[in-house]
Amino acid sequence: MDEKIEFLKQVLEIYSPSGDEQKLAEFLCSKMKQLGLNSWIDEVGNVIGEIGSGRPILLFLPHIDTVPGYIPVEERNGIITGRGAVDTKSSLVAMIIAASSFVDKEIPGKIKIIGVVQEEPDSKGARFLLEKGIDADYIVIGEPSGCGGITYAYKGRLDCKLSLSTETGHTGACWQYKNAIESAFELWTTIVESIEHYEEGSYFNSVIPCLTFIQGGRYENIVPNECEMRFDVRYPPKYTSKELFNEIQSCVERFKAQNQVKIEISLISASEAIETDKRSDLMKAFKKAIRKVLKGHPRLIRKTGSSDMNEIGAQIPIPLVAYGPGDSKLDHSPNERIEIHEFISSIEVLKEVVLDILSAC
Repeated sequence: MDEKIEFLKQVLEIYSPSGDEQKLAEFLCSKMKQLGLNSWIDEVGNVIGEIGSGRPILLFLPHIDTVPGYIPVEERNGIITGRGAVDTKSSLVAMIIAASSFVDKEIPGKIKIIGVVQEEPDSKGARFLLEKGIDADYIVIGEPSGCGGITYAYKGRLDCKLSLSTETGHTGACWQYKNAIESAFELWTTIVESIEHYEEGSYFNSVIPCLTFIQGGRYENIVPNECEMRFDVRYPPKYTSKELFNEIQSCVERFKAQNQVKIEISLISASEAIETDKRSDLMKAFKKAIRKVLKGHPRLIRKTGSSDMNEIGAQIPIPLVAYGPGDSKLDHSPNERIEIHEFISSIEVLKEVVLDILSAC
């Protein structure tokens, strides 16, 4: 069996949902040492490997966690299934293999790989790196773009929590009380009408709220007096998290005044939208590599989700893109799978990018 495919399957077999990445980190650390990279695991569990010295520093930054839900690892008809096959273990392995191909060569600079933890819930690994300070001249985030695609923009995200409480009583006299669940839905409708904005033909340029969790009520014949909601808001670069959350807070205050209910609203987390420079040397290197390896035109992608690119790009003003094999429509799905030929081609693209970036400086 091809060593590259075996490596990928080994990584997919190690189930690593967010918060449970240690076993995979230890395997990767050992594997990178075998491949000739200097490697270690940091205080929060990020696994790090590097070769070379001096500048420029090209940093590959995939994540090693996945969403929950194990998927059996199987190879059939040129396709490998498994949790993380798309998001984002194929990118992770491709980056390690690409970097390791330069172990016995003299390179003008350094290649560094950091497999970060807990990207899915809150970008814990990336936030830790930012607190310590990231030393790099170019950064490639490991996320599925398709072998011939390059992601240069992500929407921002708000994760909000809302709690609503009222007075309660018997459902036989429900008209005397405000139903907390019904009131919460009324408030949600008000929030959506206030902040939702669709730009025709572009989900990327639209503000899109999504209700993700709701819980309320205690007993079948008691009017619900408590309700909790979580909701997610995705927004383009022309907005900021502050102005959108301020608008949500204004909706809440108006609703409280009109309906005399108790409401608490909190911002759990926020990631600003990002759009990077399409004319950067890093982008040019990827375009050139894709044309050479795939004999086709590269696709420039703006994603409606978010990633560690949002966190990194907000604080480090250097060339930055996201790249990796796989169809992002399969992210988090029960059908995660990667085409082997695409995985292999992405390794060749990454090797060409390394040669271009390091030789140009």
